[in-house]
Amino acid sequence: MGEKINNDNTKREMKVLRSLSYVVVSDTLSWIPIILIGLMAYGGVGVSPDTYAWVIVVVLPINSALNPFIYTFSMIYRQKTRRRKIPRSSCPTK
Repeated sequence: MGEKINNDNTKREMKVLRSLSYVVVSDTLSWIPIILIGLMAYGGVGVSPDTYAWVIVVVLPINSALNPFIYTFSMIYRQKTRRRKIPRSSCPTK
C-alpha cells in the first residue's frame, strides 16, 4: 500500500510540475525581449528609452494576461484525462 501512495503522490507532483512548467516557459518568453534589450544597452548599442518602455508596457502585461488562461486550460485538460481514466463500471448508474 505504501508503494501505491508514493506512486499516486509522484503522479500528482508530475502533473503539477507540467502545469507550472507552462507558466515558467511563458514567463521566460516574455522576459527575453527585455533581457536582450538590457544586454544590448550594456554592450554599447544605443537603445532608445521609448523602445525599452514600450516593450515593458506591452510585453509584460501580455504575460500576466496569459497566466490565468494557462492555469485554466491545464485544469480542463487534467479533468478530461481524469474522466477518461475512470472505468464505466465504477460509475454509479441511475
